[in-house]
Amino acid sequence: MVDLNTNTIMMQSLFKSVKGWASSLGRFAVSFFGSWYGRVGALSIMVLSSALLVTFYTTSVPVLKWLLLERYVMTFLLNIILMVPLVLVVGMTVYSLDKSPYWSRYKTGRWIFQLWMLCPVLGAVVLHMVRWIYLGLFNADLFEIGYMERDFVLVMVCVLLQQVYYFVYGLQKARELLQVELMGLRAELSASEEKAVELEHANERLKGELAEAKAELESQRAGCGDCALHLIYAWSILSDMDKKIEVSFDSVGFVSMPVRFLSKVYIEKEDGVKLFYALLVDGRKVLLAISALSALESLCPSILMKNKSDELINVLSIRAVETRDDRSYLDLYGDEKVDVGRAYWERLRVYLEELECAMNKAKELSERGRNTKEEDE
Repeated sequence: MVDLNTNTIMMQSLFKSVKGWASSLGRFAVSFFGSWYGRVGALSIMVLSSALLVTFYTTSVPVLKWLLLERYVMTFLLNIILMVPLVLVVGMTVYSLDKSPYWSRYKTGRWIFQLWMLCPVLGAVVLHMVRWIYLGLFNADLFEIGYMERDFVLVMVCVLLQQVYYFVYGLQKARELLQVELMGLRAELSASEEKAVELEHANERLKGELAEAKAELESQRAGCGDCALHLIYAWSILSDMDKKIEVSFDSVGFVSMPVRFLSKVYIEKEDGVKLFYALLVDGRKVLLAISALSALESLCPSILMKNKSDELINVLSIRAVETRDDRSYLDLYGDEKVDVGRAYWERLRVYLEELECAMNKAKELSERGRNTKEEDE
């Protein structure tokens, strides 16, 4: 019972091995005949030409004549049958060596191995097989009739020519494949160049946008700087406008009044005493509780400027500037027109221009902020 099970297991293992070997051989055959190595037309030409060459050189009868003789025709057909496995073996051997990853790394060793396998080894096998076939079918020993000197040499020449065919055609296929790869690389290079051009254009566009953004940023920074200066200037004016001074409407009692209501401050002498008076923007006259114009000027330097040695002008009360006969006059709120001292006109003119420029800048910044807000909305 044990021997029976053992035999069954061995038979199953042998069957699986044979089945796997047959499956591998079938896949190899399909792969071979599906490639250019196993094209039926090329293999048929190799078989026919080899059989014709061997048959033609083994007889001294002209070709056109021996084609009509049955004996030579049968020899030709027999040579075809003998050349079929030989051509297939050579083709499959070259195919397997070309596809082998191992032999592709060792070209010299591969060619030495191929020539050794397909010439001496395969030649010896073919030599003995043909001898046995002729000995069995025709009772003729090819060794005795000079087979080695004639047919075997021709068969080896056919084997070498078949290898040369595979080598040359393989080089041609490799060149075609290289050309296809080269065309693909050229297409990729062209696409890369086009992409590089697009990237260059995009880079130039981004550089332009960056330059515009930098310019806008610098403009905003400059605007912020101007805005800061204008804010400081405006704050100093507002601070001076809100400062207060003691004034008297009846020369008896004094009350506090913001400096911004003063239009002009001047000095009058009464009984040899200097008194400081101010003209309000509404035209009224008040007495000031100060001891010197310089003290009031230093108190409110942003809005009070010296017009004469004994007179201060509130620049915010200037309604207009007139020039007559090379002299400048200020039209003040409070229905007062005063002439400008020559020594102080240049300073006053520059200050008025700066004030006007600051007001224009403030309007411009205000308009810009309003436009930006509308765009955001």
